[in-house]
Amino acid sequence: MATDSAITWHENGKIDRIDETGWSKLIRVPSIYAGVSYWGEIGQVYDRDPFDQFLKRELGCEKFTDLPGLADHLAAVLNREAKGKPIAGAMGVHVAGYHPWEDGVRRPTLFHVHNGHAKWEIGHSYVASGDIVTVHSGSNEIGRVELGQLSQVTPHWVAEPRKVFEKYQDFPHTDCGLAKNLRLLDTPRITRNGQFLYFAFLWGKVQEAIEILNRIPEFSIPRDPADLGCRKGYIHTALEIAIGLYRVSNQSRVVGGTVSSLGIGDGRFVL
Repeated sequence: MATDSAITWHENGKIDRIDETGWSKLIRVPSIYAGVSYWGEIGQVYDRDPFDQFLKRELGCEKFTDLPGLADHLAAVLNREAKGKPIAGAMGVHVAGYHPWEDGVRRPTLFHVHNGHAKWEIGHSYVASGDIVTVHSGSNEIGRVELGQLSQVTPHWVAEPRKVFEKYQDFPHTDCGLAKNLRLLDTPRITRNGQFLYFAFLWGKVQEAIEILNRIPEFSIPRDPADLGCRKGYIHTALEIAIGLYRVSNQSRVVGGTVSSLGIGDGRFVL
């Protein structure tokens, strides 16, 4: 599990300032060896002192026995602070650790407590490239098509109405079987973080480059894919690369600062 350290303040719908130091966005829950991270409009839920200090106090007052119980507690705390009403902005907390899957075996599990689903819909614009390809069916030519060149990408944020905070299981997926979830188990989960669309594109391309490099004989990132510490270092470094690309872009550093990472095993942490 890895997070950045940037906290963004808004004024009249615009970014007022970004604080990249002094905030902890990754909180350990040692009693069940879980990790918690948060994103979004935290100030609309609680603003009497730093949100990370508030969360640490709340988590320190309870004794948890399992991961779903931790996520349920966080949903109740957020709804209590929001007076049981939806806040205007989007906000959420990721809860990672181990929990039994459908076959009873304890494996990595991710819950997401948030106040409404949302997604990016991507529009694509193309211009004619002048390249013609011939389309065949078997040995028969059935037509010719002019290829287009991507000229513009237009993202559009689509969100359902804000509601009270609820717990959702992000992984393992509930809409597919055990076999598919097992195949996905070694794939890093990309979770919402600031301007998620830009971050997801950057993260995806970094992962794609690493996958290509790993096809070179006797080359491996991470050094030992079976070692939790190596996997932690890999995710930590990949996030640092994405933050570095933000730093040299024309975008505000809403993903920025320093990286905090935590390796979570079944009954142990790697710090």
